[in-house]
Amino acid sequence: MKHNALVRGYVPRKFYPRGAQFEPVTNDTKSYIERIVIDEDPKNDLGSTERNDKSEAYTIEIAKDGDTLIKIASPLGGLQALETFAQLFFAHSSKSAGSYTPYAPLSIKDSPVFEHRGLNLDISRNWISPEDVMRTIEAMAANKLNRLHIHASDAQSWPLEIPSLPDLAIKGAYSHAQIWRTEDLEAVQLHGTYHGVQVFAEIDLPGHTTSI
Repeated sequence: MKHNALVRGYVPRKFYPRGAQFEPVTNDTKSYIERIVIDEDPKNDLGSTERNDKSEAYTIEIAKDGDTLIKIASPLGGLQALETFAQLFFAHSSKSAGSYTPYAPLSIKDSPVFEHRGLNLDISRNWISPEDVMRTIEAMAANKLNRLHIHASDAQSWPLEIPSLPDLAIKGAYSHAQIWRTEDLEAVQLHGTYHGVQVFAEIDLPGHTTSI
């Protein structure tokens, strides 16, 4: 959650009419979230789910006094829960006031309807840098998408480095500056893991290979 709304200091002015007073008064009595308890147990009751698989399900309870309890059945559910938790907060326009949530006390029960919630990126026809793909993964996580399909080769170009066949990318990429190195793919896949997004790279063979 390195680039969530909390870190970026998002003040939600667009959510309200112009001139509306939507922020808490800074000198008012405050309750703070001082501790978050995460209870991970495959037997946790996470409410009714659309599917039998509870791996991505979670519940969040925030009491009026700030006590917070998150229940999950797996680490993947924890990633989803913490992503939602971060989205509950906004930055105050007075920087010294920090962040706040207008929603507490609250209770959330969430689980996906569909197991596969994916996006396809074509890095062969259109050059997309690994850094841009990682930003896309962060946006996917924010919207609870969990599968990224990278179309890594086609007739237009072959940008993916294959160490045992180095000429594929050297001669098949649009340019030497537009090659995905093995460490780039590894970094993207690891970034996906950290955000609950599985990354799949697809290579078309034997067709779609006129770039080589």
